[in-house]
Amino acid sequence: MFTIEQMCRRVRAVRRSRDPRREHPMKHAPARRGRRAAAALAVSLLVTACGGSGEAPAGEQAAGERPRATVRLALDWVPNTNHTGFFLAKAQGLYEKAGIDFRILPYSNAPADTVVSGGQAECGVTAPPFASVSVAKGARQTIVMPVVQKPLGSLAVQASSKYRRPADLDGATYGGFGSPGDEELIRAIIREDGGKGEFRYVNLTTGTTEALFAGRVDFINAYVNNQPIEAELRGKPLRVFPYADFGIPAYPGVVVACNDAWLQENGEVAKRFVTATAQGWEAVQADPAAAAQVLFDENPGAFATDRAKEAQRRSLAKMAAEGLIVNADGRAGCLAVDQLAALGERLEEIGFYRATGVDPAPDFTKIATGAYQPEACTTP
Repeated sequence: MFTIEQMCRRVRAVRRSRDPRREHPMKHAPARRGRRAAAALAVSLLVTACGGSGEAPAGEQAAGERPRATVRLALDWVPNTNHTGFFLAKAQGLYEKAGIDFRILPYSNAPADTVVSGGQAECGVTAPPFASVSVAKGARQTIVMPVVQKPLGSLAVQASSKYRRPADLDGATYGGFGSPGDEELIRAIIREDGGKGEFRYVNLTTGTTEALFAGRVDFINAYVNNQPIEAELRGKPLRVFPYADFGIPAYPGVVVACNDAWLQENGEVAKRFVTATAQGWEAVQADPAAAAQVLFDENPGAFATDRAKEAQRRSLAKMAAEGLIVNADGRAGCLAVDQLAALGERLEEIGFYRATGVDPAPDFTKIATGAYQPEACTTP
């Protein structure tokens, strides 16, 4: 015989495990309906005695109605501050609460755009110029949310150099990796400041900052939340000329793009993923120092030295202080498609797309959407 408490525990267990979607309406023969009705009455009485209503608790019912969905994220580089919101959302269980089995794929040499378009990941971290070129060349992906609210790119020189502004870079030597569109972008920035846009381009096989410090080049590309901070910690400060200050429109510098076919079949999952990610980034904004520790904890061995860790702490502090994480309303995840459209027009104007082999220029209003952004983005 069972005690009342033991029977109550069994009833609760049955209620948790029962999935009403597995019950076909014609599964049981009519002759058995009478027995089922009697059993149901007995169970109902027992449930009442156990202090229940006969309905699953709200959380359990939601879980039963919403099966867990897998979302794999391809990174654009090794883990760094631009990825902190994902790691924090995962550590805080935000994806789990959203019914998502979230997995961050190890970084590989394959661009995230390629991985996502090929279906090896549902979503990936990328930059709007790269994403737009990939789509124009056949990639099947759509930008769904910003990760970083503003452009990160800049031209950088040593602070001790004679170069005080982009126009001074006429005749100087730039060190890069031969990426299509590089020269057109740099030329436009120098011309925007009144220069001729004439410089020498050197293809590097080593790190750009090392080449700069060694005197092999005069200026490089630098992300404002990365190389300048590391250089300062080394006692070799940089002077930067942000792209956004010299003719490149403001736009979300880092974004998430997701596979088109997956989005069509999993729109609700995509919305839950974007919302959980935005919550993670808002938590980063609220406490950058604590978020940095989560980044370290989730990536053991990735930041092996005290200087490497301090660089990440300073980077997140800068991002939080300068509006790189949330928009003017304090929200993360809200996509400004109009900013992306303006970027596309400017890149077409300076010849960036033609240099990458893309003509005509891609239309950002067709490859980016705010359809999956958090409800808070559309609520006054």
